[in-house]
Amino acid sequence: MSKGMAVLSLLTVAAVTFGQPALAGGLRCAITDPEGDAFWELSSNVAAQPYRDIAQVEVAKAGRSVFTFAMDMAGEVPDHPTFLLPSVSQMLWWWLIDTDPATAPRGFPLPPGFAVESEFIVQVVWDGQSFTGQVIDRRPLLSRGQAVVTPASFKISKTTLSVSVDAESLGNPASFRWSGLTLDNLRDRFGADAFSPIDFTLASDAIQGCGSGGSVTELDVANTSSGSATRPDIEHRMDAALGPVPIVSCDGFDVIFSRTGWFDIAVFFDRGGALVRIISVGNIDQSFTNSSTGFTLSGPTHGPDIERFGADGSDVVAVLGLIAQIRDPDGTGVLLIDAGQVILSFHADGSYTETESHGKTALFDSGLQKLCELLR
Repeated sequence: MSKGMAVLSLLTVAAVTFGQPALAGGLRCAITDPEGDAFWELSSNVAAQPYRDIAQVEVAKAGRSVFTFAMDMAGEVPDHPTFLLPSVSQMLWWWLIDTDPATAPRGFPLPPGFAVESEFIVQVVWDGQSFTGQVIDRRPLLSRGQAVVTPASFKISKTTLSVSVDAESLGNPASFRWSGLTLDNLRDRFGADAFSPIDFTLASDAIQGCGSGGSVTELDVANTSSGSATRPDIEHRMDAALGPVPIVSCDGFDVIFSRTGWFDIAVFFDRGGALVRIISVGNIDQSFTNSSTGFTLSGPTHGPDIERFGADGSDVVAVLGLIAQIRDPDGTGVLLIDAGQVILSFHADGSYTETESHGKTALFDSGLQKLCELLR
C-alpha cells in the first residue's frame, strides 16, 4: 500500500464544544452515514450484517452530568448476533472521544504502540454470550500506565444502541471530538493486535445540530456562528487503480503489482492551512504476478491508513487492520494474511527513519520476499 494513501475514518471526527450556557438546557449533535457501505474487511465476499452498518451516530447531553451516545443501525440488532467467521471473538460498536487534541495515547484497545487521538472509547461489546457497555479511559497510557475499563449503562432498542456516561467519567470535558465505528475483534486468530473495521462515520455535510459556522469539526454551543476549525476535505469512492509496477526482485523474476478498487479519503488541515493528516479506507483488490511465468495471486485489502505530517516535512504512516490477504488461485483458501499494524516514519526527503510492526506481518517483515516463495 502506497505511502500516499492514508488513514482511519474512525478518526474522521465531528468535534463538539459544550459552552457553559447550554449545559443545563441540554445539547444534541448527530452525524448521518450512508447505508450499504459496510463490509467485513478480511473477505470482500462476506457482506456485513445490517446491524453493523451505521445509519447515524449521536451525542446528547441532558442537564450537567450525563452524556448519551447513540448509534442507529441499518437493521435491527438481534438478541443473539452471529459472528460472520470463526476467527471473530467480539463484535464492537465504538464511539471514539478526543478530549485533548494535544495528546494521542498509544495502545489498548488498539494495537500496541499505535497512537490514536482518543482519550476515551465508549463501547458496546457482544462476546458471543452477552452484551456489555463500557467506557475505556486511555489517559493512563500517556504515562505508561494501563487503560481503565469501567462498566456503563447501555440500552439496545430495535435498531439503536445507546450508552449513558457520567460526564465525570470523561473528565468533565468542555469540548471533545468524536466519531463512530463498528468493528470485529479477531484476538483469537491473530493475537491482541488484530481487528477488522466494518463501518465508520465520515465528517460530511450530513451533520445535524452541530453549529452553523461553516465548520463540521467544531461547535460552540454558546455562539454557534463562531466555528473556527478547518473543515476536512472529503472524497468518496476515489479510483484506487495502480500499476502494473515491479515491487520486488526474486531469483529469475520480478513481482509485478497491480491494484483496483476504490477508497474514501479525508484530508485535514490546521487553522493556518497546513496539511496535518490524511485518513483513507477502501475496498481494494491487489494482484501479484510472476513476470516470467505470468502466474498471479490476488486478494483484498482495506486499510484503514493514517498519515500524519510534521511541520518539518517529515511524516508517519500507520497501516492497520488487514494489510494484505493472498488467496490461492481458485479462491478456496488463504495462502497468507498480514494483519495488525505497520508504522513507517519518513524524513522530509522521503527516506525511511524507522519502521515498526505489530501482529501478523510476515509479508512486511520479510521485505516482500514472501511473495517470491508464493509465486515460484
